[in-house]
Formats: sequence, C-alpha cells, structure tokens
Amino acid sequence: MTWNRQGQNFAAAGLSNPAKLASDFASMCSSEMDPAIRPLIQIHQFEGERVVVAEIPELDPAHRPCFYIGAGMTKGSFVRVSDGDRRLSAYEVQLMLSSRGQPRDDEPELAALTGLSDPTVRRWLTIMRDEGTVELAGNQPRSKKARYRRTRQQTLFPQNATGRQ
Repeated sequence: MTWNRQGQNFAAAGLSNPAKLASDFASMCSSEMDPAIRPLIQIHQFEGERVVVAEIPELDPAHRPCFYIGAGMTKGSFVRVSDGDRRLSAYEVQLMLSSRGQPRDDEPELAALTGLSDPTVRRWLTIMRDEGTVELAGNQPRSKKARYRRTRQQTLFPQNATGRQ
C-alpha cells in the first residue's frame, strides 16, 4: 500500500504494522462501502519489506455501482482507469442502475398491442421461456373458448450458432 516512486520504477517502502492496516482495510470495505466488499487480504514479503495485497473481486452487474457511503452514490462511485481512479458521472451511475436485472421495457408495449393485461403477458412470457411456445388448437384465436397447447419448442429468443440472440 505504501510505495516510493524512484525514477520509472516503484519500490516497496514497507509497513510498520501490516496486520493493523489489513484489519482496518477489511473493516472499511465491509462497513463503509455499499454493497459491502469482501476482499482477499494477505501480507507478503516483497523486496525484503512487508506489504499488504488486497484482491477485490469484480461485482456482479446487478450490484453495481459500489460506492463509498460517506460520499453517497453519485460522488462516491469510481472507475479504475490506467493507474488511477476516475469519479463516475451522474449519467454513468444512472446507466449502471438502469442496467440492473432483466429489462422489462417491452412488457407494457406488448400488453397494449395484444390487448392482454400485464400479468397475463408476464405469465405467457414465462411459459414460453420455460416450457416452449404455444400453438392454437383449433381455428378461433379470439374466441373465449379458444384452446392452446404447448409445443415444447424453444423458439422464443432463438440463438444462432455463436450463442448470441
């Protein structure tokens, strides 16, 4: 964590109490960051000095951005760029938040086009995704007595040979 810059090279400066630094850093990661970070922290010998090494796992996109609670989400969110950190803009933070989870932007539009209620559309999409598509069993699709059967063919969200939609 402590380095002296000498010309173009960095040299380890060492630490007087690496165990305390490791403990304080772990505490800060769990209590002052949201969501809490659980880094792998180890003390190593490097060039005859004791240094603290922390491995921070990448967050799942559903939990981003991670931010320093004391500064708030907008001012406490950073991205690593080269050998420095750059504060995320409010737009970048909002973009991360909107990217969480499965997009459902098309559900209201689909409901309006079909005349079906939102819960019905969600139920049909779930059936089609999980159990295959459905086909009309008869010839009167708008009849209240229309019957459908499951085909068990996965044609919703077809994928090509590369696995992309």
